[in-house]
Amino acid sequence: MSDKEVVASTTVATKALFLNSKPFYVLFDSGTTHSFILTRFTMQLNLKKMQAETNYRIKLPNDSITEFPISINMSLLLLLEL
Repeated sequence: MSDKEVVASTTVATKALFLNSKPFYVLFDSGTTHSFILTRFTMQLNLKKMQAETNYRIKLPNDSITEFPISINMSLLLLLEL
């Protein structure tokens, strides 16, 4: 998303956020179900890594569905409003 798109959006905001006393520049989008951060940030925050195995399904233009396994590396980070 470009800076211009962020400014024009009603669901997106960018802010500096401090986590474990470390500054991070983040993009918040209230219209999404998940957020993503770079792997190096998970290391800086000492977040526990988890791995999930799942199948990725894609519906093709001919209405057939193709499926293939994927492995996802993830870390859980909960942000709570106080």
